[in-house]
Amino acid sequence: DIQEESGIIFIREQRKYNELLEKFETGDFVLPNGKVIRKITRNSDGSALMEEFSKDGKKLLTCTKFQDGKPILYAEGYREHSDGAQSVAKRVVFKEGKPSTYEEGFEETKDGKNKVARTFDDGSLSLYSENLSADSANNSGTIALTIGYKDNAVLWYQEGYRLASDGTEETDLEVRFRKDKTPFLYQQGYKKYSDDSDETAIEIGIAKNGKPIFYQENYSQKQGYEQTEKYFTYDKEGRLSSSIEGHTREENSTEKMAKYLSFNPNSEPACYQEGFRSSAGYTYSIAKELVFTEGKPDNYVKDCEEYSTGMPRIGEYVECDKEGKPIRLMSNLNPDFETIDFAYEKTNDGWNTMSDENVQEYFEQDGSEEY
Repeated sequence: DIQEESGIIFIREQRKYNELLEKFETGDFVLPNGKVIRKITRNSDGSALMEEFSKDGKKLLTCTKFQDGKPILYAEGYREHSDGAQSVAKRVVFKEGKPSTYEEGFEETKDGKNKVARTFDDGSLSLYSENLSADSANNSGTIALTIGYKDNAVLWYQEGYRLASDGTEETDLEVRFRKDKTPFLYQQGYKKYSDDSDETAIEIGIAKNGKPIFYQENYSQKQGYEQTEKYFTYDKEGRLSSSIEGHTREENSTEKMAKYLSFNPNSEPACYQEGFRSSAGYTYSIAKELVFTEGKPDNYVKDCEEYSTGMPRIGEYVECDKEGKPIRLMSNLNPDFETIDFAYEKTNDGWNTMSDENVQEYFEQDGSEEY
């Protein structure tokens, strides 16, 4: 609708340009009764002002600024208010003989603040905005709605933009589009601060087929530190492939996740973790981990930690068979020192202590030793 309206507006204003040019060349116009209907004031620098009045000569209807005999700015419906503000119903900026910017509802207050109800930028429509306000003294402003275009295609759509005097920028809602007009990014509650840190309440990545790629809530980053409250990823069919809660990444390469859950292509759980932490030198630690095979439990670990070298140390370990039933239980497994508190395996006779040979497999060494 906006694109169609823009086309109508700029065709109409192009005709207005030609009309203004013709009036300027004709010169002043005075009625037989002496009332001035059109008055042109010319300046030595090549600029000029053309004013058009009502038939009684009392009300100013339009003003047009010229440079070297060509219209550069047209204003219609000018008013001066009791509070010192000035308003114009319509303004058109012309460049190189064509309408460049079209504005409706322009207002300038006595203290220098500006408001514009609607604006179309560029004759081919590159930007459309609604309800703009600007305070140049405090370097702040707001825009209720903005749509960016290129080659008659929408590039981005934005609602609720605010610029604060300290340089902070906020956007309530923004959607970005590909050249084929399909959306690829959706954001809510975006903030960017003067130190280049930013935060987003909700962000969604979208594939060409309209399926989600990722979804995240309450993301923030500042000076190398990143934090995300919730993060989800999806496969090509839009099925959930992973879920993360409480994710942080620090400048020193430390990464933490409160909870992590991944799924296989059949939408069955593949891995669940709690309390994951990794960093340089200290490879990782996990409070809890449950791994699945074809949707059935494969193994469970608790209080697992591993340095950059060596096998992981595990507080508790449960290994399952293909049916997801426990077949081995271990406590405080430490391959570095080849120690373990207890290790049991399920046999036809029930739960029994594991043999030295079976335990040794978890130490990755030959032979057997006491434990």
